[in-house]
Amino acid sequence: MKGLVLREGQLTMAKDLVPRPPDEGEVEVRVVSASVNPTDIELAAGVYDDMLARAGMLDRTRTGLEFSGVVTTPGKRFQPGDEVFGYVDLLEGAKSHQERIAIGEALIARKPAAWSFAEAAAVPLGAQTSLVALRDVANAQAGERILINGAAGGLGVYAVQLAARVFRLHVTAVAGPGQGAFLKGLGADEVLDYTAERPLANGERYDIIFDLTTRWQFDEVEASLTPTGRFMPSEPLKAGVDFSEGARSGARSVNLWVGQGDGDVLAEVAALVANGTLQVFVDSVYPFEAHQEAFARLKQPSKRGRVVMTLEDAGRP
Repeated sequence: MKGLVLREGQLTMAKDLVPRPPDEGEVEVRVVSASVNPTDIELAAGVYDDMLARAGMLDRTRTGLEFSGVVTTPGKRFQPGDEVFGYVDLLEGAKSHQERIAIGEALIARKPAAWSFAEAAAVPLGAQTSLVALRDVANAQAGERILINGAAGGLGVYAVQLAARVFRLHVTAVAGPGQGAFLKGLGADEVLDYTAERPLANGERYDIIFDLTTRWQFDEVEASLTPTGRFMPSEPLKAGVDFSEGARSGARSVNLWVGQGDGDVLAEVAALVANGTLQVFVDSVYPFEAHQEAFARLKQPSKRGRVVMTLEDAGRP
């Protein structure tokens, strides 16, 4: 089995990996497509080594979170031949940059027939995290004002759409140059180009600040929050968050942690795509053998949606 492995600080293609057989409650999935996202770069760079070691994750040499593919072993919810999508547990178990993975049935959902495998691999983490963040963590209410930083990325494109179309928020999107028309088409009311202006220096105050770039600290955003505002960084530990109320206001940081797929939430996401509420965005697709080019694209500006790799032919047994 082929897969990406971190060796001597470099991701390389290994061709002699042995897939782990599925345990009780799991099925094996032949991975057809898998996304590349910033967490993969950080995992490869060792950013999370200490945290993952404390969590008991012994093998920190693999990458890949989101995927789509075909079930190859029977389970209780899924049977061989079922097309599925989902994302793996961040802290344990197999990662998706390999040809076959064993994964819990509760972490995956059926892939809608209308989606390509590349599209299905571009959805799970970004859309599920955005839905959970807005509904369950920030408790977003219609009419509130939200600032989304990193709005054109693989997570941001879903956050903007959900905020505008499902939760009926007033959306200010922050992205790089040339993204204005694109993000307004997704529902953003205003778009700020971070290369031309300072989004936190315009005097505006927001009920929710959703930072997908992990570049902002709570003390930087507090003055831009309303008295009941919520700061929601996608990676709280990197944002200096102590989850307490702000020193100068009632504003607070809120803890967002969506560490694995949830089949029920992913089914909700699929329904939102099916009824036209959500659009799926794939920035680019690379063959698995061109993984270095895929990772290089991820580091480039002005992306729209996920970078995806194709691992296998969907029709292969």
